[in-house]
Amino acid sequence: MNNQGAAPSTNKKPHDKDIQIIVVTTADDLDGSFNRNQPMHVVFEKALKLVGGQGQADQFALEYGNEPLDIARKIGDLADELGWDDLVELELVPKPVVV
Repeated sequence: MNNQGAAPSTNKKPHDKDIQIIVVTTADDLDGSFNRNQPMHVVFEKALKLVGGQGQADQFALEYGNEPLDIARKIGDLADELGWDDLVELELVPKPVVV
C-alpha cells in the first residue's frame, strides 16, 4: 500500500493499529488486516474456512513459531506478548492424533 501524500498520524498508538496477518494453510493462504481488539478465533475461523474445516475446529491449531496460540485471547495481547510488528505470519496446522 502506498502512503505517499498521506498525512502522518500522530495520535494513533500502536495499540490502535491493525495487524496484517498471513496464515499459511494446506489450501489457500489467508492474508488480511485485523483489529488488535478482535479475538484470535476470528482469524482461526477464517483460516479454517479456507481448508474446509469449519466443523472440525478441534482438529486444527493456529501456530506461531511452532507453538499453538490461545485463540480466545485478543490479537493485540498476543502481538504485544510475542513481539509482533505490523505483519505476522502464522500457520494453520492439523493437531497430532493422540492414540
